[in-house]
Amino acid sequence: MKLIYKVLFAIVSIAFAYNSYAQTTVIDPHADGGFELGTTFAANGWTLVNNSGNDGNNWFIGNSTLSNAGSTFAPTNSRIAYISQSNNGSSWSYNINEYSTTHFYKNVTFPAGQTIINLKFRWNAKGEGTSSQAYDVLYVYLCPTTLTPVTNSPYGTSNNPASWTGTGTATLLGAFHSCTNPSGTTANLTLPANLAGTSRRLVFTWKNGNTLGIQPPAAIDSIALTTDCPKSTVTINNLTAPCSNQINLSTTVINNVAGGTYQWYRNGNLIPGAVTPSYNSNTLLNGDLVQVVYSTNNACGYKDTADLTIHYNTSGQKTESLSLCALQLPYVWRGITIPVTAVSNPNYTSVTIPQGSGCDSVITLNLTISPSPSKTEVISTCRNLLPGTVWRGKQLPSNAVSNARFDSVYVSNVHGCDSIIFLDLRITDSAQVISQNLRDCKRITFQGKTYTNSTIVRDTLLNMSGCDSIYHVTNLIIDHFTVSLSSDIPNPNIGESINLQTASSDVNYQVIGWSPAELFPDQQAYSQGIPAPEQATVKVIAKNDIGCTDTAVLVIAGTDFSTDFMMPNAFTPNSDGKNDIFEPKFRMKRNYNVVTFEIFNRWGNKVFGSYNAGDKSGWDGYVNGKRAAADVYFYYIVVYFSDGSKVVKKGDVTLMY
Repeated sequence: MKLIYKVLFAIVSIAFAYNSYAQTTVIDPHADGGFELGTTFAANGWTLVNNSGNDGNNWFIGNSTLSNAGSTFAPTNSRIAYISQSNNGSSWSYNINEYSTTHFYKNVTFPAGQTIINLKFRWNAKGEGTSSQAYDVLYVYLCPTTLTPVTNSPYGTSNNPASWTGTGTATLLGAFHSCTNPSGTTANLTLPANLAGTSRRLVFTWKNGNTLGIQPPAAIDSIALTTDCPKSTVTINNLTAPCSNQINLSTTVINNVAGGTYQWYRNGNLIPGAVTPSYNSNTLLNGDLVQVVYSTNNACGYKDTADLTIHYNTSGQKTESLSLCALQLPYVWRGITIPVTAVSNPNYTSVTIPQGSGCDSVITLNLTISPSPSKTEVISTCRNLLPGTVWRGKQLPSNAVSNARFDSVYVSNVHGCDSIIFLDLRITDSAQVISQNLRDCKRITFQGKTYTNSTIVRDTLLNMSGCDSIYHVTNLIIDHFTVSLSSDIPNPNIGESINLQTASSDVNYQVIGWSPAELFPDQQAYSQGIPAPEQATVKVIAKNDIGCTDTAVLVIAGTDFSTDFMMPNAFTPNSDGKNDIFEPKFRMKRNYNVVTFEIFNRWGNKVFGSYNAGDKSGWDGYVNGKRAAADVYFYYIVVYFSDGSKVVKKGDVTLMY
């Protein structure tokens, strides 16, 4: 038998975190590096070394796009630096017949601990020659702050500024000439890491000789000098031996930094004292999340985190305890059947569990059997009481019959095991049930008491066993019969045909009569059609199937028939909800039909005629989807009324906004 262990690991995720202030901008391409702080080099923190007097080929700052010999150079923001042979910098050009070297420089300090140093700038120039020692070249130098550039150095084809004043030696970072892109290009220089923690002088130099040259000269913009630190990444390695419960973890760090520190976590909780590149434990559980945080502790303060979720199969020699109640037997444990005759035994049986990795586990069963006793409970009740009888949470059915073991339940005893409890049910049957229904209109007097709402009256006679012998149930049904009357036209005109309709609270009802009788020849009709009178009070009487009656009353007041209508003389279709539509205003709500409604502008062009098309809305002030002009318009309208009369009106209306 193999007493070994296996541990399976899965790397869940690697998260990177670093401080937002890690990268440092020494020269900002949108500020001092873009000459955006002022119109002079000094305003941007640069020192200018130009030719004196009227000598040309000097550095200038401008704010417009440069152009020369098919080349252009536009400012990234608003300003650029460039060489001009003009004393006022009016042109982007240089005197090719004159030796001249001019500079501008700035003192810079590189932060300690940040070893990734990058210099980037936009430039354009043609010049003469194809090497760093040619004539007409843009040089970039780095020198001690004790060394100061002077004009005309370097000279000729040399790139060595031997004549600069002060102490120290200048380092040539790059030589730039013959830009192949007519609109300029970008230079990107990586500076030595040992500059971190030092101060230097950054110098931009334009050198030209007195031989035939190529235009244009140097132009420069968007100088960016930044520093940063290498980003360290950490991973967790599994060094655990196969089938071992001793977890052995180690780390690998890319871009390891001197002085970097480690901290280990378990399920998000700090592990005290775990501050080394490795972590060992035999107490980790299945599913535990282990994390390591690596901190560079340098000027950038970068951190990186690696995660690992622990998965392993426990194995080896162990004991499992199992407590059972006698009623649970037989019982299957790990494929072995425990019989009903089993008794408590600390070493009842053992089983070998082979793992897929070959790491076997031997498990011994510690078995405890507790008794499960039984008892009987008795319920004696009447048949009529069964619907309300509950035994140990169970509702007894109304059709139950006497039975010594009618039902049973399991409850937990003092051993934590189930005890079975039997129900001995004994039922005494009740005698007959007598039921009757009494129905009347509005009220019923029963057994000396008057009822105005439906109810159930029960009366019970008991036998010698205390159970119901005769069970009287009387259903008192109070019928509140009602009838209603309505008109299909609430406010009719005098003589207008209206329809009167009855309705009732009962589905089956009968109309007895209508009044005034002279208006209704058919006295039993459920609905009536009559011409609207000037003033009348209509009544209808109805009854239901047991003779309950009710009367409904409806007052009808007819209004005069009028062919009068008004046409507004102005409207304002400005969508404010007031006077937005031009339309006729009738005194009556019905009994008329507008057959023609047309509107014309002052030139006789029709702008509206929707009534002819069946659209009964008025004019909203729009013509062909566009707002009509504010003006005076003319309308023509023809209206027919239900009495056969016809009214024609013409006039004008003012459209205003």
